[in-house]
Amino acid sequence: MITLLLDCLRGSDTAAVAVRLAALSASEWRALLDAAVTQQVVALLFQRIAAMGIDAPHAADTLTELQALYAANAARMLRLREELESVAAVMHTEGIPLIALKGAHLAWCIYDDPGLRQMVDLDLLVPPEHLRRAARILTAYGYTPETALPPADVPATDVLHLPPFVNARRTRIELHANI
Repeated sequence: MITLLLDCLRGSDTAAVAVRLAALSASEWRALLDAAVTQQVVALLFQRIAAMGIDAPHAADTLTELQALYAANAARMLRLREELESVAAVMHTEGIPLIALKGAHLAWCIYDDPGLRQMVDLDLLVPPEHLRRAARILTAYGYTPETALPPADVPATDVLHLPPFVNARRTRIELHANI
């Protein structure tokens, strides 16, 4: 199923992929959806399949589920964007520069539709000399580290990133000092 998933995501030779999709059984559609969930590409798969206009007897339930998962991810990405802007403003006010990394950067700088990017946390790069202060600010802002922070005598330059911080809305942030 991974090969078919990759062929769907590539977006090339869509006519041949559409024929292969139309021939899938209900259990094969389920396997395709499960593979997309595992690989965190559900939203992108929905976009690609919707663009193909698949009309297959066994596809309806999976397409409905894909659409619902895409919509939920798009809403989550809006909430993450709002949280990123809020945290960035707080850090800026405190004089701590930051750069969004990985999914947070890609979603809003590369993707035409940020809802197509799935991610579970916000990865933020801060200068090593500001790492511990940024952690204190996140804590004051309502975030709690999921595990213990490194001891204070460990230089921030030796820390790749701190354990994830999470708030009451279950937003996770990882503060990176190095990449």
